[in-house]
Amino acid sequence: MSSSADAILPEMVLQGWLDANFNSHLLAYFAHGVYTGIFGMSIWLLLVNSVSRARIYMGCIITALYIFATIAAIALWIDFSDAFVIGTSFQARYDLMSSSVLLETMSDIVEALNLLIADCIMIWRCWVVWGHDWKVVITPIFFVIIEIACGCILLVHQTKDDVITIAWALPTMAMTLGTNILCTGLIVGRIIHVARGHRGVMGGIRTYRGVIEILVESAALYSLIYMALMILYPLEGYGYTYAQRLTYPITGIAPTLIIARVASGQARPVESSHETQSSLHFQASRGSTTEAEMDDVEEDMMQGNMEGTTLITGRLELSGSVEEV
Repeated sequence: MSSSADAILPEMVLQGWLDANFNSHLLAYFAHGVYTGIFGMSIWLLLVNSVSRARIYMGCIITALYIFATIAAIALWIDFSDAFVIGTSFQARYDLMSSSVLLETMSDIVEALNLLIADCIMIWRCWVVWGHDWKVVITPIFFVIIEIACGCILLVHQTKDDVITIAWALPTMAMTLGTNILCTGLIVGRIIHVARGHRGVMGGIRTYRGVIEILVESAALYSLIYMALMILYPLEGYGYTYAQRLTYPITGIAPTLIIARVASGQARPVESSHETQSSLHFQASRGSTTEAEMDDVEEDMMQGNMEGTTLITGRLELSGSVEEV
């Protein structure tokens, strides 16, 4: 799926390949501009209220994701601009695209780091919601380990043989997709299961609709792009380039968008006018429990050590004016 300086292709094939890459690059840079706006809004929302350790952690994580995505965008732009500015023919432009091994390797490494961070964030949330029960996240962790192994092999072989590239790229995509879907399902299922004991299934869904919508919608954005890439990548043609370029910004957009929406208060539980506080109880592992008092819904979105945490017996109780998991 990569260009080769030694390949001599018919002019029509070169034109189609260059056209797809030109359009996909423009789409990716537009998406990165949207990502920049979301990132800036997220940082502003985290800073406008009182600064806490949880907010600092979240800010550092989304900043790292944005920096890596920007590095990838810059590396791609250098190759892209050189090909279309310096190249004087279809063949010359084709040869110049991805001609720099250093830039291509840099782009692939930062994209892999972004992917790894995004997957680890999902596993972390799932681990927190399930009361720090490692048994629940064994499968997602296994997926990530396979993803890392396949990604390393892909990084070595991607510029040599398209057959080998496809053979290792598809498992890498499948693992990150599986991690995202599985962790999102476990988190949402846990929220519904626990809330059911207080308000019934439908009552629990209505109460925590905000957080469920945020998690599901962000997971859908992340999953759809990788599903499209998995379908298009092994097929003939160049449709895969659009999905491939969009993975760079969307890998960072999905977790950043969650933080932005949570920080803006969209995940606050919907309580009746007669209730002054709500509680969500999670059974902790080994029979131990934790009680967390929270002031802001975003405080424990990304952390396991929630503020105001004290050990008690019987269950994990998240109580306060609002709850978030």
